[in-house]
Amino acid sequence: MTHAVPGVRYTFDGGIAGQVQDGSGRLPLRVRKSGGELSTVPHGAGLAVRFPQRCEHYGAESCARAILQSGPAEFLNPGQGAFTYGASVLVTPDETSKGANVIQKGFSVGDSQFKLQVDGAAGHPSCVIVGTAGPAIYVALASLTVADGRWHRVECSRSDALLTVAVDGKLKGRSAIPSSLSIVNADPLCIGGKGTSANNDQFAGAIDDVFVTLPS
Repeated sequence: MTHAVPGVRYTFDGGIAGQVQDGSGRLPLRVRKSGGELSTVPHGAGLAVRFPQRCEHYGAESCARAILQSGPAEFLNPGQGAFTYGASVLVTPDETSKGANVIQKGFSVGDSQFKLQVDGAAGHPSCVIVGTAGPAIYVALASLTVADGRWHRVECSRSDALLTVAVDGKLKGRSAIPSSLSIVNADPLCIGGKGTSANNDQFAGAIDDVFVTLPS
């Protein structure tokens, strides 16, 4: 019998000034920005993080960019094991863009990664993983949009040879993956974009209740 361990979980109810602590205190986040600002907005009985408005010219140097980023997070590497990750997102129809990262650890080129994104004008969320053995990108794309101005819970799950995406607790997409695929890197956990340089896949909208859960 296996028992899930918390991994990390962020509610943002304590605000985003200084370090943003996860529930276990293991992996604090800090605001990183280039011309953009983060703020907090009410969500339920707590707070969520509001990211910069969508830039009209995607990837331009002048676009406002701001994310939350940890230090190196090797303990979040799932390797070949099953794991889940996700967040609650609020996106309006006019906030979608070519690239909008919710959660990312690692990179697709010369690295390995797991990522949750809300990409394209249609605003369909997708779960993305890349293994250490090669450049193949595996995507589980949800069959519905979340860009409707309402809060939605999106969860990615990797189990053996399957990657799935669920929206509000219902399975909405899947992709077959190699059971041997391994995700191991020394990269930080990023929320709202993959960095602060141009083409950072900046998220526009609000994010709350971010989590990564690994099996024991």
